Amino acid sequence: MTRLKPDSRIDLSPTGGAPTPASASSPSETPTPDTPTVAGPETGRGKVVYKEAITEAVGDAESEEGGTSILDASANGLPIEADFDEEDDALDSVRVGSRAADYRAKTKALKKRFPGVIIVPGVDVLGDYLRHHTWSTLDCLEVFPWTRWLFSKTAMLEVPFILNTTEVAKRWPEAAAALGKTARNARMLFDPEDLHAWFARRLRTSVQQVLVPVSMLAQQPEALRQRFLELWDERLSAFYERERPVSRRNARTEKNPAFLGGWGLEDWVKPDYRELLWTWKEENDALAERQGVKPNRVRYESIEVPFPTDKLPRMLGQTAVSKTRAYDSKDVGNSTIRIFAWAKHELVMPETAARPESRMPPSGFTQGIALGGERFFEDYRIGLVDLWPARKVLDVFGEEVFRDADWRLDAGLCAWAKKDARFGPGLPPKAQAAMLGFV
Repeated sequence: MTRLKPDSRIDLSPTGGAPTPASASSPSETPTPDTPTVAGPETGRGKVVYKEAITEAVGDAESEEGGTSILDASANGLPIEADFDEEDDALDSVRVGSRAADYRAKTKALKKRFPGVIIVPGVDVLGDYLRHHTWSTLDCLEVFPWTRWLFSKTAMLEVPFILNTTEVAKRWPEAAAALGKTARNARMLFDPEDLHAWFARRLRTSVQQVLVPVSMLAQQPEALRQRFLELWDERLSAFYERERPVSRRNARTEKNPAFLGGWGLEDWVKPDYRELLWTWKEENDALAERQGVKPNRVRYESIEVPFPTDKLPRMLGQTAVSKTRAYDSKDVGNSTIRIFAWAKHELVMPETAARPESRMPPSGFTQGIALGGERFFEDYRIGLVDLWPARKVLDVFGEEVFRDADWRLDAGLCAWAKKDARFGPGLPPKAQAAMLGFV
């Protein structure tokens, strides 16, 4: 797998460059300055279980497989450290010290079992947390093709979460009502921004194929698009109105009216690039012969690219990928990933989570990169693209084209995004496969 050289413009911080509030204001009273808090590793909102109810939280944690969250408040709050007045009765001092020691022991036990649990100094400071920690475990499971077991052995041990109880809903009814149904009834609540930052660290993102916008190779991009749109109705109507479907043998010949290689668009392309277009099948067949495999079994080089910095896409398994084309087949999913240049996001498994039946690291797939950025999004929307191996793109344009690339992810393909996120063109048009010469 080829890794791009480090670039100072790519933010590899845990939050992917996301701003972190230094001191978010709480909708209710602010804790006193001497209240102990500990900054968290993700968004900076604090990694601190709510000292009034450690006893209940530990009990809940021991009785549930998935853990607990923001702890219930009790009337007898215990300070982390007690200040003793010299005139206090010695017996009272012993009692307070014992209770503080008991609190510390239970906190330590809870943190040992759930390292990501956030401990806060009191229920009154939870307002800010509830505005951000809005995802349940089920919400987290839906963004990557993993099991609950794998989630509990990986992300749940590292991504901060708060514990949700009836006391929280009573104290913050509006925030609780704003949660989704699953989150409202969940014990653990996560911040999707924290999960995004975790994926950015734990995933190896790569592409083997790239859809290249043809107008990026043109002398006059707008003129090329105009010519393409003039031919669109005629060519696609001829394709769909054929009495007999086009065979695979003829998919990349003049017998397939939809194949872009037969539209005569080369006249608008710069001379240096004309011979590089519409050659995927010939290059694939040659590579298959060298590898001694069938054309659909060719192994392509992977080029690593940065994970999306401003959005969290829904990463799908192969069968789920096929459903974006109205199929329900793992084989169709694999071919879709290949011919539509989807990106692969492979989970780098920690040794503690490995087990014999998990030899292959789990992977999810998303729409791939968009070369040239927003300027060429329209080419992807209308299907004016050609399929190239990622290595070919790297050899022709260099590493810079990958660094400047955007993602073809629209809002519907993402589970979460920053407020200023820029969305891409989304899924390709229905006729894209036939236009690329695949039927």
